[in-house]
Amino acid sequence: MIRSLFSSASGLRGHQQLLDVVGNNLANANTTGFKAQRLRFANQFIEVLRAAGAPTADLGGTNPLQIGQGVQVAAIDTVQLQGTLDVTDIPLDLAIQNDGFFIVDNGLETVFTRDGAFSVDANNILVNSATGARVQRVGLVGQGTATAPAFQTGGTQNISIPFGTTIAGRASTQVVFTGNLDSDDAAPLAAVLTTAQPFTVSNGVAATTASQFLLLDQTTTAYVQNDEILITGTTVTGAAVNATFRFASVGATETLGDLVNTITAAFGGGSQNGATATIDGNGNIVLTADNAGVSQLSLSLASNPATTGRTTFSGLQSTVTGQAGAIESTAIVVFDDQGAAHTLTFNFQKQAANEWDLISVIDPTGTFVGFDDSVDGITFNENGSFRSVVAADSQEVLATSLPLTFTPAPAVGALGTQVAVAGTAISALDQSTGTFAGGDTIVVNATRADGTAVNTTIALDATTTVGDLITGLNAAAIFDSANATSGATATLVNGNLVVTANSSGPASLSLSLSTIAAAAGAQTTFDAFRTITEGSDGDANITFEINNLAGFQTTQNITFSLGTANGFDGLTQFGGFTNAAATEQDGFAPGSLVDVAVQGNGIINGIFDNGQVFELAQLAIATFRNPGGLERLQENFFRVSANSGVALIGTAQTGGAGSIQGGTLENSNVDIALEFTRLITAQRGFQINARAFTTSDEVLQEIANLKR
Repeated sequence: MIRSLFSSASGLRGHQQLLDVVGNNLANANTTGFKAQRLRFANQFIEVLRAAGAPTADLGGTNPLQIGQGVQVAAIDTVQLQGTLDVTDIPLDLAIQNDGFFIVDNGLETVFTRDGAFSVDANNILVNSATGARVQRVGLVGQGTATAPAFQTGGTQNISIPFGTTIAGRASTQVVFTGNLDSDDAAPLAAVLTTAQPFTVSNGVAATTASQFLLLDQTTTAYVQNDEILITGTTVTGAAVNATFRFASVGATETLGDLVNTITAAFGGGSQNGATATIDGNGNIVLTADNAGVSQLSLSLASNPATTGRTTFSGLQSTVTGQAGAIESTAIVVFDDQGAAHTLTFNFQKQAANEWDLISVIDPTGTFVGFDDSVDGITFNENGSFRSVVAADSQEVLATSLPLTFTPAPAVGALGTQVAVAGTAISALDQSTGTFAGGDTIVVNATRADGTAVNTTIALDATTTVGDLITGLNAAAIFDSANATSGATATLVNGNLVVTANSSGPASLSLSLSTIAAAAGAQTTFDAFRTITEGSDGDANITFEINNLAGFQTTQNITFSLGTANGFDGLTQFGGFTNAAATEQDGFAPGSLVDVAVQGNGIINGIFDNGQVFELAQLAIATFRNPGGLERLQENFFRVSANSGVALIGTAQTGGAGSIQGGTLENSNVDIALEFTRLITAQRGFQINARAFTTSDEVLQEIANLKR
């Protein structure tokens, strides 16, 4: 009977411990990140009254006779099931979905928790808001890179979240373009003027450049030497033209070709704003602007009434109206080295089928350096995909239209007029009248490639040659030919003076020459210089500087991302609509940290009031081979035990660790219904063992009463 008392007592004790576990679970039903416990029983102290007997040839075997002596608590397990997630919308409330533990330092040791209710303390350190234990990070995230500021200090795993800290601005270096340019937009047209009536010879045969005026059907009175045809009109830009074509040959044998050459020279043919005259197949004089665009071109021809010859000239009518290509515009704000904002406007202008130029315009705070404000030759494939930027880099070239010439002495007069060479004296030029002497000068008014104005003189005397003029133009004081970037080089080509920029790209070259003689009588008439080739920049970038930061190394280069060659990920060209836009740029203004957001991999992103987002740190996450073997501590903490295995420290979403849910807390995983069931079974178990105990006690009492 004593045995039954001890067995019942162990049952009472065991079920009391079960009640303790269930009560603790229920007490923590609302504890953040709490993991419920489960108690398991095992029997104890088995007494063997008779051992088992093996079967024999005559008898069967017998089972052992055993009496148990009660119950014991075999284990109290931690149930590591996922608790439900409660969305709080507080950025630093964090929960782990699936396996893993946050790592915190409680000042004494490193411990682990599923309670992610974190906040920032007075020192900007991320802590467990209830205990002050410091949350730990892993890796180099937030320690700074070439493009991102540092927020964490190397050597410490505490996480700093410095709300209110200011980051410096960053200069823009790239602009990304996406969207469509309308392929139906109008292409540019060059203005064309054509005579209303063609010139003919031999009663209706179309005249050519070789047709002499004296043979034209439209010539009513023959010309004589020194007769003139008056050329009047306006250039492409509206400048007045007043020129004269003179019949210089004996017999006035000049041709229509001679006239159109004079017209071309008068209108600056071959230059940026020039126009070129030709004779078409019908015998019409045709004047065509050298470049497309809006034009004020006009031309009238008339025989000088003060001279003998007469030709009936019909007026020149506009047969093609000059127009610029269609323009599509977009704009974006970029930032300089100090984080100040500036507006860049981009004008896409159609140049031809499938080809556009991009011209940039900056607000008044900036200036383009070297006029590198454009990207020429943006081309598209027939299917509308972006092709490439094909415009080649070119150097700007100035040149005279009429060569310098000289007439040899009578002994060699049979050679006729010849173009000047380097050794030809300027006084000997056909363009010179008189002989120069010491003290005379050539006046130079020029603009260098970089826009620098030059106003100076070159010494001139009777022995000064064209070569000496070339040398003077190449000197540092004028075009600085030794300078590879801003310099230019003067040369003599077939008698023409030519000035070529030393480097490719848009340039500001200009030049005019005149002479001043100390003694009256000497003069050289130099032909005007015209832009023969415009400098162009085929790269996909622009360069500018901010005016109020000049001298502080603020020259800024911005490259353009226009798309992948033969792809549709950037600019495209389809018909019917335009939505091309500058959609992204990589600069920003200074800003302050105002908010945070945590990614699933545990990276804490800092959100700044300038719209930038930087990675501040990455949370360390620990996993264990046997998380149920962790030793529980108060305040929702666990520590490593002999049977948990060492902490495997890594990041969320790697190595078996779950993901981080920001603005969320994990609830207790206590199942209240299950715990109530266990509570009932524990109560009943305690009652049953109590009844067994009292019954054994009553039996013992009856035994004691037998001797009365």
